[in-house]
Amino acid sequence: MRKIKRITSVILAALMIVSLFAAVPMTVNAGSPDPGSGGTGIGGSTTVITPTTDDGYIAEKDYLTFTALRDDSYVRINDVRSGSDYKYNKNGTGWHDYELYNRIELNKGEYVRFRGSNTISLYNGGTFSISGKVAASGNVMSLRLDSESRSQGLDRECFMNMFERCEGLITAPELPETTLAYECYFAMFNYCTNLTKAPELPATTLAEACYYRMFYGCTSLTEPPELPATSLATYCYCNMFCGCTSLTELPELPATSLAEGCYYGMFDGCSNIRISNEAGTFSGIKYSEAYRIPAEDTARYALDSMFASTGGKFKGTPNINTTYYVGKPVYTVTWKNGDTVIETDTEVESGATPTFNGTTPEKAEDENNTYTFSGWSPAITAV
Repeated sequence: MRKIKRITSVILAALMIVSLFAAVPMTVNAGSPDPGSGGTGIGGSTTVITPTTDDGYIAEKDYLTFTALRDDSYVRINDVRSGSDYKYNKNGTGWHDYELYNRIELNKGEYVRFRGSNTISLYNGGTFSISGKVAASGNVMSLRLDSESRSQGLDRECFMNMFERCEGLITAPELPETTLAYECYFAMFNYCTNLTKAPELPATTLAEACYYRMFYGCTSLTEPPELPATSLATYCYCNMFCGCTSLTELPELPATSLAEGCYYGMFDGCSNIRISNEAGTFSGIKYSEAYRIPAEDTARYALDSMFASTGGKFKGTPNINTTYYVGKPVYTVTWKNGDTVIETDTEVESGATPTFNGTTPEKAEDENNTYTFSGWSPAITAV
């Protein structure tokens, strides 16, 4: 409320209280600052896939690039397979031969680009080491160019373990290839614990174990990429998101042709993914969004442990062509004018923005002041 007396005004608290059943309520007061508004972080970014052109050429501006988001960061390439040839360009100063284990030191805003040929991975251990806080961008296929800067396409195991345990990696490069190879992305971002967003994965032709453990242990990943393939390969998605404890959403799975172990343990340990085999509200979780795994027929181990150790009512191995329900926490939102409750909304789903449906709050005038409603504070946001 705002009282009016000449040019003097004060705020009368109007409150909104949000609680998760028996949880401690959070109080929101009219006219007070948003306690969460001072947070920092990376937001609003959009990943844009820059595909290789029809003739296979990749422009230099689209080469794999690492940009430091803070001082004292570095990028280093470790052991690679024999025959690999790499060059780097730091801050646009020209191309230089890269020697293995050479640390490219970067301060905030500086960048380094890489180009190369042949494969880059070894089975044991990550190929890159990244320290500090670094954003990757550009087309990863710039590491597989021929002498005329044309992409050679993917090869077996070519990006296996590429960024394993790179805790300094914040964003991923582009992976635009639509035809994959045996284990090409195996454990590519294994234990990249600060990776917040997965790259787009437009591939429609998969290969054996192509995404095996790709995001294993990426505990900051909050949503999965789209997975458009309709015909799967042996163990293609096995353990793909295992241990992604911040993941709250499931991708659509349009594939109707399954293969051995294709979904094996895909979301094992994703404790914030909640599945139920019936709709309804259970233990503070509302299960309402239908989810199905369509298929013409199943295959050996295809869905084994797909939802093992997840956080919902149903865990373990689902069945094809069966309806399950994805759950979200629900909250009770209580609206107050001063100490008076004027509206209560129940079962407001996580992520929804509550709406006050009552009449505009009022306060009677007194001998010195009149009052007008100045709005809810802090600003109403998603629960």
